[in-house]
Amino acid sequence: MNQKQNVPVAQESAMGCSVACVAFVCCMPFKQALRLFKDPQRVGSKGAGCMEICAALKKQGRSYTWKKINSMRDPLLKRKGAIIYAAPTLKETGDHYVVFVGKRKYMNPWINFPNMNPVQAGFAQKIPGKPTYVMYPNQ
Repeated sequence: MNQKQNVPVAQESAMGCSVACVAFVCCMPFKQALRLFKDPQRVGSKGAGCMEICAALKKQGRSYTWKKINSMRDPLLKRKGAIIYAAPTLKETGDHYVVFVGKRKYMNPWINFPNMNPVQAGFAQKIPGKPTYVMYPNQ
């Protein structure tokens, strides 16, 4: 159970990285975060988009905005608590969400990808893929 924000949250389904990121930001377990989404069954199996993630966070009193990233130097990528969507590259095989924690550190809900048994969460120094969208806390 994630009681503190510094505890990484593992995704509990193949497409559950968005849910795990919401759980991490809101300091709650994965299953509780899944219930914040309008259609938990679909999100658990197919993933969620930026608007859905922002709406789920709003239910917990978190005000987030999303935008497309045009530059790797966008300062929003370094805003603490930002959820970053990374598109696959030639090296990375799937799209993924991570949370910027600070000081070149990201909470990755599936840090041992592609191993599934068990999926492990942890902190990484790089974003796995190309940042394409960011959901960031309004200050």
